[in-house]
Amino acid sequence: GGRILRIDPGTNETIAEIPVETIPTWEVGGGAMVVEGDNLWITGGVEASGGFESPGGGSDAAVTRIDVATNEVVDLYTLGGTVGADLAFLDGDLWALVFGDESVDNSMEVVRVDAETGAVLTRIPLSSGWAHTLVAADDRLVVYDGGDRAVNVDGHITSIDPESGAAALAEAPAKYFEGGPVLLRNEVWIASDRGFARVDPVTGTVIRVGQDLDPSRFA
Repeated sequence: GGRILRIDPGTNETIAEIPVETIPTWEVGGGAMVVEGDNLWITGGVEASGGFESPGGGSDAAVTRIDVATNEVVDLYTLGGTVGADLAFLDGDLWALVFGDESVDNSMEVVRVDAETGAVLTRIPLSSGWAHTLVAADDRLVVYDGGDRAVNVDGHITSIDPESGAAALAEAPAKYFEGGPVLLRNEVWIASDRGFARVDPVTGTVIRVGQDLDPSRFA
């Protein structure tokens, strides 16, 4: 666990330090925290029985809910798998991107969680064992899946219909993936070694690839 810091953007003062059992596990790149209504939602992992090499990895994916009016933790839900990667809301439903355990061949899952009870209502497996970010747009959930050889090489874009669970896969616009997807004005974008590309959230296909960036100037 750790603590969540609430910071006044006007004064840069820390106005609350909230102890939690789970925090986002990404060292860089953000994600795994979202404000929806009067709550801050966070995903990560909590300690479970066993060790790193044990079934389940000694950790369970979890979601924490913090009441932003009181700065207090009001719920902690465990979701199975090993650790939560990201979360998003779609039409009021809470969805989490989860690193799966041996029960799903250690592939990623996208799970729908009852925000009131923490019950897992839907589990949708992905085809790879690594993904970073989950975004919701045009009634779809969009994920970038890593490739077989490395997490940021030869990946693909997955668009999920949350009603049917059907997933549409499309190739990424370049061999090397850099970041995303991200949501801007309800448009989905990803970054690659060739620059930025806009993605159709319904089909997962690339709509437009931006101008190539000079790698000597931009990483």
